[in-house]
Amino acid sequence: MDGFTFDGGVLELDKPALAKARIDQDSLIRALRADFLRVPGVARADRISELTKADTVSDAIARRWLHMFSDEDRAALVVTLAQYNYWLTYTLAQHGSPNDVDAHVPVLFYGSRIKPGRHPEFARVVDMAPTLAAIVHVTPQEKLDGHILQNAIR
Repeated sequence: MDGFTFDGGVLELDKPALAKARIDQDSLIRALRADFLRVPGVARADRISELTKADTVSDAIARRWLHMFSDEDRAALVVTLAQYNYWLTYTLAQHGSPNDVDAHVPVLFYGSRIKPGRHPEFARVVDMAPTLAAIVHVTPQEKLDGHILQNAIR
């Protein structure tokens, strides 16, 4: 159908095409969301406008989607699959999903200001910048999402 594209969990609207076809965008999004939620393996389907109201401290999936899309100009709806579900039925490299299992990245620090050893503290990619800033005694010039991995610093 002309008027939208769906790729990798992201629904993008062709607003001029929908207007020309006299299709109400909100009705289309509601109908597609309901359809997606009936598909086995789909955990959630969210409008970006609703995610902007989410508690991104406790809702990691909302936070991760909002890091990619800040408004509905690029993505009207984002569909998150349940853990260990993927969009493709053939082998192809993917960038993962917004689920914790795909977002978990081991971090390795090395140097004289780093405590040797393995630290079981959960770390995220966004924790690297504040940790490195603390190591070199630099104050970030903007608000960072991550926190300092204190256990790693000597």
